[in-house]
Amino acid sequence: MSNQDKITIYDLKLHETVIIDSYSGEQSSKSFTVVRVPGGWIYRTERIEGSKEILSSSVFVPLDYEFQKRENDY
Repeated sequence: MSNQDKITIYDLKLHETVIIDSYSGEQSSKSFTVVRVPGGWIYRTERIEGSKEILSSSVFVPLDYEFQKRENDY
């Protein structure tokens, strides 16, 4: 996949979600997702042990273009 094919958080439309990392083992799983919301993104972390959710946390990150790559940055 080329750099231009990769989806970034800046490409997300309102309420779209991207999984930025996930792991699924025999007895546990965890995932890190980002959802686009008005004014920024919500980063969510979930960890599940067996059939029980152990950890779930979310944080709102305000929109900021500081780290957005521009076409000539590739």
